[in-house]
Amino acid sequence: MDSRNNLPQVVIHALSAHGPVEVTTIGNGMTSRLPCAPFENVVYLFAVPSSSTEAGLLQHSGVLLSAKAPDGSYTIRLTGRAHAGMPLGSHRERSQLEPWAPEGIPISRILVVPFEAEEMEYVHGRDDKVERYTGRTPVGIRRVGATREYGRAALSGLALPMSIWTSLAALFWLIVQGVHYGGREIAAGLSIVGGVGMITGFRLIYVSFAFTQWRKGRARREDAPVLSEGLIAPAQARKMAAFLLGFSALAFISLAMLWGSEIVGLLLGVSGIWLMGPAWALHLLMRQPEASR
Repeated sequence: MDSRNNLPQVVIHALSAHGPVEVTTIGNGMTSRLPCAPFENVVYLFAVPSSSTEAGLLQHSGVLLSAKAPDGSYTIRLTGRAHAGMPLGSHRERSQLEPWAPEGIPISRILVVPFEAEEMEYVHGRDDKVERYTGRTPVGIRRVGATREYGRAALSGLALPMSIWTSLAALFWLIVQGVHYGGREIAAGLSIVGGVGMITGFRLIYVSFAFTQWRKGRARREDAPVLSEGLIAPAQARKMAAFLLGFSALAFISLAMLWGSEIVGLLLGVSGIWLMGPAWALHLLMRQPEASR
């Protein structure tokens, strides 16, 4: 395999001549037959708005792609990731993708779903003359753990410096209280959990909505990191946000009950969420599309 390619050329050639492929989205378990445009690193799938493919990818980024020759001479099975797609009419690669688009469907009704294979199984031939490619692709080998992916999304933008600042401010305040301030170590841990959980939880909510705006051409790719790469789906980001905000709320309640509301007020004040939250919301309302090539 060429190190520059994610898939072997034989797989790309087979998909080019195959026609529609079977695509199963992990989010809802639904399977559809979709036309595709296989390139060296990405297999572009063509779906339509409100389809089961789009609905599944809004829930989970996992995808299974399979294709089998009518005469049984080859079978292809690819697993990987994708996001819910963008309209072909506003896609940056429109000129390259339009010749592959299905006929009879208006350009405005076609969603381009970029699928990146992380594992593959390709079997060609019969009996003792079998050509086989199996294993992880270069994209799959480079894939990092889910924790790092969520972390990169949750700590994007101002969330990282504000999380650090909030944690340091809480620690400094507790140090100033002196050794007679009971349970400082526990209070410090709860303060960090509460402050960082609140900031990152709200950031994930922002990123999930920014992804929706980016798909509509109203935001930039960097406004929706990780989600725009198909690594996390919007529903996954919101579930993690609920988890983080829940832990943050429990931490704040514990702090208020055991050490009083003063430290909670401090965390809310220094976190800047009262300023960042409205700023993020305003940013979503402003149309800031990516610059076209």
